[in-house]
Formats: sequence, structure tokens, C-alpha cells
Amino acid sequence: MAAGPPPPAQAAPRLSIIRDAEIESLLRAYVRPIFKVAGLHARAVKVHLVNNNAINAFVAGGQRIFVFTGMILEARTPNELTGVLAHEAAHIAAGHLVRRGIAVENMTVAAILTMLAAAGAVAAAGATGQGDLAEGGVGVMMGGQSMLRRGLLAYMRGQEAAADQAAARYLARAGQSGRGMLDLFRRMHQRQRLSLRGVDPYLLTHPLPRQ
Repeated sequence: MAAGPPPPAQAAPRLSIIRDAEIESLLRAYVRPIFKVAGLHARAVKVHLVNNNAINAFVAGGQRIFVFTGMILEARTPNELTGVLAHEAAHIAAGHLVRRGIAVENMTVAAILTMLAAAGAVAAAGATGQGDLAEGGVGVMMGGQSMLRRGLLAYMRGQEAAADQAAARYLARAGQSGRGMLDLFRRMHQRQRLSLRGVDPYLLTHPLPRQ
């Protein structure tokens, strides 16, 4: 849920999962009405606590929601936490992880085809001594990879925006206020407006908080 530039390609850090029966029970009580209106089976969705100060939450491994302790400490009202959980529930209900995996596979195929075409151009240039053609082939590879990366990021931002909209609907159907989501986004905007100044919004995985 946190907005920021995509992380560099590296091994994913191991998450420090903690168990706290009282907090877990409280979170499930907050999100149970949301699961109902979202058409999710409450017992099938697992909520995990991550011992990390980052203001973040995410869905992974099917119907599993991970909430960072930093997010819990940041929330000023139960309604703010419920909004976060509604957002993650929307990802599960819409099957975003599966759809994202398919999109990545399709883009990978496109990237391979682009690189093969560019490699063919470079090889042809080497055989004919045409330097301009070789430069063009390298340009195709670099440009193609950049377009595919931007396309994937745009797809991810679209999913995040859709999850926000679905979360607002879930809250309304469950008879809960969406004010908590707005308040949280406003604070995130205030904190990140300096760090995100000058950052290309098309290179982010999430819409900007003010959006």
C-alpha cells in the first residue's frame, strides 16, 4: 500500500512474522464485515503480522494478508486500519496476484521477442558492416525493455487504484466510513511530498497518495 519507486532487483528480504493473538483477533474483527461484502470466506483468509516499522501492508501467497507493525502504529483509528485491510481484501477478491502473474508472463514473452529481433538486427549489421543498423538494434533492445517495464508499472498502478475504489465500496456496503482511508492517504501525502518531489510518477508501483 505504500507508494514509492520500484525496488532494485535483489533477493527479497525475509519477513519477520510475529504472533500476537490479541492483535490478530482485533484485526480479524475489523475486517470480517469487509470479507463478507467482498464475497471472501473469513476462515480462508489469513492475516499475518510483520515486525517492521514500514507503513505498509500487502497480499501474497494466495489469500494471505501481511500487515506491518509500522502500519498498526501509524493508524490513529480502527477505521484507518479497516480501510487498509479493505484495500488488501480487494486485491484478493479481484485475483490481482494471478492476473499480475499472467501479465508478467505475457510481457516476458514480448521482451524475448523484442530482444531476438534486436539481436537479429545487430547480427545483420555485423555481417554487412552497417554501423547504423547495429546502433538501431541496440536502441530497439533498450527502448523495448523500457516500454515493457513502464507497461508493467502502469498495470500495477491500475490494480492499486482499482483496489482503492473497491475498498471504498466495501466500506460503504459494510456501513463503515471511508474517512479513515482519506485521513491515512492525506498523512502519507504530507510525509512523502518532499521525498517524491521530482520522481517520475510513471516509475512508481502505486498511484501517488494525493491521487
